[in-house]
Amino acid sequence: MKIEIMFFGIIAEMIGAPKLEITNCYDTETLNKQLIEKYPKLKNMKYVIAVYKELITSNTTLKNGDKVALLPPFAGG
Repeated sequence: MKIEIMFFGIIAEMIGAPKLEITNCYDTETLNKQLIEKYPKLKNMKYVIAVYKELITSNTTLKNGDKVALLPPFAGG
C-alpha cells in the first residue's frame, strides 16, 4: 500500500522535498506518528492534514493510492 504525501510552505522546506511516498500506513494517526519519528521537527509545528483536499479533524482510514497533504497555518490579508 502506497500513500503520496505532499508538503507545502515551511513544512516542505523542513522536510527538504515537496512530496514523498510512504508504505504500510493505514490511517492518518499512524501516518502522523511515522512522519514525526522520521522528521522530529514536525512535533513542534502546527499543521493540518488533508486527504484529497478535504481537511481531516479526526483519525481517517487511508487507502492505497491516497493523496495526503500537510498544510502549514494559513495567513492572509
